[in-house]
Amino acid sequence: EIQVWLDYIIEEIQKLSSNSRWKSTGQLNEIDFEFLIPVVAMFRHLIPVALAFQSNFFHVFANFVKACEGDGLGLPPEIISYCSSNIVASAFYVSSVFFQEKWTDEISFKKLEASGVLEQFLRCLTVPQQLETSSLRHLFDSLETCTAVLRTKFKKGGPCGDTLLAILDGKYGTVRPEVMQRLRGIANLVEAMGEQHRKKEHTCHNCNAAAST
Repeated sequence: EIQVWLDYIIEEIQKLSSNSRWKSTGQLNEIDFEFLIPVVAMFRHLIPVALAFQSNFFHVFANFVKACEGDGLGLPPEIISYCSSNIVASAFYVSSVFFQEKWTDEISFKKLEASGVLEQFLRCLTVPQQLETSSLRHLFDSLETCTAVLRTKFKKGGPCGDTLLAILDGKYGTVRPEVMQRLRGIANLVEAMGEQHRKKEHTCHNCNAAAST
C-alpha cells in the first residue's frame, strides 16, 4: 500500500512540474499541492523513506522545485519550501538512524546530491518557513563530518557548491541567522579542505622535483 501511495505521489509531482502557472509564476492553487503535506509526516517513518531512496522520488521532486521560476530566483513559495526542506531533512534523519549499518550517511548524501534534491534543499532553506529543527540539525551535524561529500560535492563549480556560495553572497536575500551560520560553517570547512589539498599537492610537487634532481 505504501508503494502504491508513493507511486501516486511521484505521478502527481510530475504533473505539477509541467504546470504552466507553476513554471511561470511559482504559484499553485492549494488544491493542487495539498497532497504534499502528508508526505512530510510520512517521511518521518522508515518504509516510505526506504522506498523513496529505491525509486526516482527525489529526482522527480528536485525537478519539480527546479521548474519553478517564481520570483526570478526560482524560489518556490513558503509552503512548497517547507515541504522540500522538511522532506529532505526527515528522509536523511531516518536513513541515518534507522537504515542498516552498511548504509552510511555518505551514501545518503551522495544519492540526494545525485538526484539534484540536495541543491534544491539548500535553495529552499533561504525561504522564510517553519523548520523541523532536530532533523535539520542532524543533517548539518552529519554533513560537517562527511568530508568526502564536502570535498567532492560542495566544491566550487558543482551545483551544491555554487548554490552555497550564492547564498553566502546574499543572492538569495536575507537568510535566517541560525541557517546562515551552519551554511557558513560548511563553506569554511570546504575552503579549509581545499587549502589542505593545495598544500599537499605543492609539497608532493616539491618532493618530486627534488627527487628528479
